[in-house]
Amino acid sequence: MAMFQIFSYPITLRLSTFFLCFFLSFPLAAFDKEPILRVEGRMHTEPILRIATDSANSFFVSSSKDKTLRIWQLPSGRLRKIIRVPIAQGAEGELNAVAVSPDGVVIAASGNTCKTLPSEKGYCIYLFDTATGNILSRIKGLPATVLHLAISHNNQYLAVAMSGKAGLRVYHLHNGRLLKKDKDYGGDTTWLDFNKNGALITTSLDGYLRLYDEHFKPQQRKKLPTGFQPYSAKFSPENDKIAVGFTGRHVVIVFSAKDLKVLYFADDTAGVGDFRSVAWSKDGKALYGAGKHKNSRNSLIRWWKDAGRSGVSGWGEFIDLPIYKSTISQIITLKDGDILYSGLAPVLGGVDNEGFLRFRRTKPIATFARWKKSLLLSADGSIVGFPYDKSGKNGGRFVARDLILLNSKAVNDKLYAPITKSKYFSVTGWEDKTGELKLNGVAIALADNEKVSSIAIARNNRFFVVGTSDKLRLLDRIGRARWNSSVLAPVVGLNISLNNRVIVAAHSDGIIRWYRTVTGDHFLSLFPHRDKKRWVAWTPDRYFATSAGGGDILGWHKNRGVNRSAKFVSYANSKNSKLRLERINNLFAH
Repeated sequence: MAMFQIFSYPITLRLSTFFLCFFLSFPLAAFDKEPILRVEGRMHTEPILRIATDSANSFFVSSSKDKTLRIWQLPSGRLRKIIRVPIAQGAEGELNAVAVSPDGVVIAASGNTCKTLPSEKGYCIYLFDTATGNILSRIKGLPATVLHLAISHNNQYLAVAMSGKAGLRVYHLHNGRLLKKDKDYGGDTTWLDFNKNGALITTSLDGYLRLYDEHFKPQQRKKLPTGFQPYSAKFSPENDKIAVGFTGRHVVIVFSAKDLKVLYFADDTAGVGDFRSVAWSKDGKALYGAGKHKNSRNSLIRWWKDAGRSGVSGWGEFIDLPIYKSTISQIITLKDGDILYSGLAPVLGGVDNEGFLRFRRTKPIATFARWKKSLLLSADGSIVGFPYDKSGKNGGRFVARDLILLNSKAVNDKLYAPITKSKYFSVTGWEDKTGELKLNGVAIALADNEKVSSIAIARNNRFFVVGTSDKLRLLDRIGRARWNSSVLAPVVGLNISLNNRVIVAAHSDGIIRWYRTVTGDHFLSLFPHRDKKRWVAWTPDRYFATSAGGGDILGWHKNRGVNRSAKFVSYANSKNSKLRLERINNLFAH
């Protein structure tokens, strides 16, 4: 049996739903004060979209959808510091982009930031002091979500790529003064890169490359053929070439940095997927591409020894380095020849200059993304069965009544898979996230941009529940909405107990949560660590039970206003109180 303790945190506000404070209805003072429960596993728990390093390559920074920045020591990959931005319900605080000033002093980060915070108008960019993690200043009032950031080699300018048709902005890094605004874009601006002389290249999903001079005046604009959507672009060290990677295209094209004329195509032999991220070696002799490029098992980094020129080396034009089972979001080359990579899994890693793995950091959470039929429940919902990874094998069983975590073969109780089809009605569109959710062919109203991921149908066929990117919804068999609960992390798996009293949802943040069918109230949460040993469970009134060593993986995120970095207090540092198993048992008696 696992060792466990129980704690109560002395805060009067009770969370009516998991990890959730309704910030949008609170005044600024309440936003500053109310803590939010968060999992902390010493690694990102959501996709990592961008990484950045200083010119000395002494450290690198990762930004993630999990609303944190993390600073990692080089070359070891050891975690050095976690920086937390102000967060709120929904997407607020998700970080899509990060940049580091070449001198290593300033970190810029942004994404879905500030837009929904009290008294804020538009999105913002946070500028942090690398040494302390404190917010130095904010650049405010941006019209759209930020997708990419870059800082010039002279530490003076910050270039900003935004979603939609918001286009490009350039600011003075140290005083926040707007220097350039270009809204002549027809789609997401996905990437930008400065060369050593201050020229700037941008890519956009409208199919254009745009080249600006050191004064940010447009110099060249090149429309690519239909179907070619440029995603990333990097200047060569000599400033004479630009390598461009694409989404959905297994190709890297090298252009002239003078007039954007095509110079050559990198060898794309025997490839699958795309090379959305590109990088040059520091001496310009090698070119790298990565993204969805993969073999049957892993994503690969393609290493062109002769900068992508076909047939020059005599022994082969490229090497494919197996990395990890994840789409690679970005690659960076270091001055010693190492390659850093980030992935959506999430995963971070480093490869040395001979192609061997130097370090790898993977998520601490179980993978719920393919759980559709693998989230199992006992008749009363008090025992939940789940896999730790996409294979669905070697899963765990959490017995809530006894507060123990066991392996999948150690529980004799019969567990039931979710029901997703009924002979009395038909729910369609949920298996295809881009599809429209329908009941008996009639569309079910959802919020804008709300994506459906899973459903479960009651065994008496009276109702069904829908899990989405933003909500958990219960509807009766004729489609009437009975209740909905906002979620901080997307629902990716659902089940309903045999007695129809309990709904259990698995979320993309690695947390399993229990809800009451009648009211939609959340009453229990579980985080099973991917090491298959540690776990922590808690109730909305902040009583906690954990395995031995589990106290460090849960804590309170404390916003301290929009101009200060948030604070984190781990559960292990909270006040102890006596365990009461009857408290947990009573939850399933009602």
